[in-house]
Amino acid sequence: MEEVRKYFDDTSATVQAALDDLHRLKPVSESDYRGLVDFVDVVESFYSQLEELNQLNTLTIRDVDFVNELLPNHLRLEWIRKYHA
Repeated sequence: MEEVRKYFDDTSATVQAALDDLHRLKPVSESDYRGLVDFVDVVESFYSQLEELNQLNTLTIRDVDFVNELLPNHLRLEWIRKYHA
């Protein structure tokens, strides 16, 4: 039990698990509104986890670009604007 507790208390393991979830996302088509909502939920959860762990600095432009490429075309510019803000 102690090993399990230690694993989940390990910030780097938690960050890596969150990054793995982010990189498992699949592209969202232009007309898949439910898919877009699910996509946004995963991204928001990822961001919240990093924020709670005070690890937002682990988010790279590569990660942002990865997520951006999965968005429908009409949302890509807005995503980049939000990231820079």
